[in-house]
Amino acid sequence: MKKTITLSFSLLAATSLAQQYSLTDLGTLGGYTVTAGGINASGQIVGNSEVTSNHVAHGFVWSNGVMTDLGTFGGTKSVGHDINASGQIAGTANTANNADYRACRWSGSEMQDLGALDVGASQGLGINDSGQVVGLSYIASSYSHAFLWSNAGMQDLKTLGGLNSYAVRINSSGQVVGTSQTSTNSEHAVYWLNGVIHDLGTPNEGQGSHAADINDAGQIVGSSLRPILWENGSMQDLGTLGGTGGWAYGINNSGLIVGSSYLLGDGLLRAFMWSGGVMRDLNSFLDSSRADWTVYEATDINDNGWICANARDSNRVQHAVLLRPVPEPSSVIVITLGLATKPFRRKLRRRRLEGSIAD
Repeated sequence: MKKTITLSFSLLAATSLAQQYSLTDLGTLGGYTVTAGGINASGQIVGNSEVTSNHVAHGFVWSNGVMTDLGTFGGTKSVGHDINASGQIAGTANTANNADYRACRWSGSEMQDLGALDVGASQGLGINDSGQVVGLSYIASSYSHAFLWSNAGMQDLKTLGGLNSYAVRINSSGQVVGTSQTSTNSEHAVYWLNGVIHDLGTPNEGQGSHAADINDAGQIVGSSLRPILWENGSMQDLGTLGGTGGWAYGINNSGLIVGSSYLLGDGLLRAFMWSGGVMRDLNSFLDSSRADWTVYEATDINDNGWICANARDSNRVQHAVLLRPVPEPSSVIVITLGLATKPFRRKLRRRRLEGSIAD
């Protein structure tokens, strides 16, 4: 999903933070609440939208101004979580009569049930440009393991010794990130490489951590009460917008990071972009046409700097939105020093997402 670009990181970061962003409302499938999940290099966005007023939601893909219903396996609900450069989508959908929910991959009009590690439910959460899908699958209906699905089948990625794990994203090299319980039931951010699990650790003993995204250089973002970047064996606290907590959800191949942070007082959430040691409130860069909207959560960013996010309008109605830099980065001439950049959600809202499918 992410391609390497060679240019000055510091100058690109300054350009990205200095410009305005236009806000495009993605619309709905007929209901009110819409949530954005992931964006690919072409600006296609996936998520889920209510289709009726009784909170029934379907996964969608939005492309060039058109939102398309992804459908289900015959049940009531579905959700799209991630999309690759070819437009393949990883997500989850109810089976017939809502008997279960299964990880799935949409390829054009084809919807493929990816199965499960056991007889239980599964969720597809991430996909790379090779079409490999990661997620979680329930075992014995009581706990879940992270999985990696390829054309060869579904592989159990195991845990750090605890009962549960889940995988959320996979990069072009097949590196997988997610979260696992340890033998003491702590939750730690992890990555898997060639099927082997690695503990990313936590800033403080006894404090959980969760990985949310990885880029093609292996830079990983997530959270441990506050937004975190893991890079080259080190762990960096990215700070907040003044509050005590926040979450990093997405990172592109230029190292631009997006997420959500509390403001001072911890009463309000705002979407942020972090670059070069600086975290900025994205609402400060919206053009004047959307001044009465509040973007509270940025969930993903592509290599063009386009951001998919969730916002509320002046009536507090939730919308999925696309934020695009104005002018586009490609139209800005930047003199570089010939330096090459290094091409790594809130804790996965697993229970909420499961609820949106299983209820």
